Amino acid sequence: MSTEITIILGGALGKHLTKEINVTDEMGKKLLGIDVFAMSIKFMIDDLMVVVNQRLTGIIMETDIHWVITVPAIWSDPAKQFMRHAAIKAGIATERLTIVFEPEAASLYCRHLPVNTTVTDGSLTISEFPTGTKYMVIDAGGGTIDITVHEVQSIFTIYLTRSQSSKWR
Repeated sequence: MSTEITIILGGALGKHLTKEINVTDEMGKKLLGIDVFAMSIKFMIDDLMVVVNQRLTGIIMETDIHWVITVPAIWSDPAKQFMRHAAIKAGIATERLTIVFEPEAASLYCRHLPVNTTVTDGSLTISEFPTGTKYMVIDAGGGTIDITVHEVQSIFTIYLTRSQSSKWR
């Protein structure tokens, strides 16, 4: 079923995606796609809240979290909206939800990775990419390859210098 969902959301049908679209499970039962995604998101939310509250002191509430859901870069606007509706149906408030492209999330993660770690006189220093650094993120999977090249302009700014997304299967 996951391949079918990917085709529906990322393929040609993604241009005409509605909340009424059905997916078929392995037993032939039809379900609303929005419900399948909402139930999946809700399961992850519930599981995360249990695990976090078991491992941390104090209580974390769902309202304490700003949720970020990543989607493939080739998804159409209706497919992204579909994901937003599924997240809202799962109980995430609009003001606590951000939908981002997977390559953007990966790039921001890479931007803040420690590049150089040194210990001097017992003091730990972790350096991030310095201003002027260019780096490439290649996201290969799910039938597409997304390539983005960024340049660090300041400690708080990165610039997208080039982006390419294409199907490879």
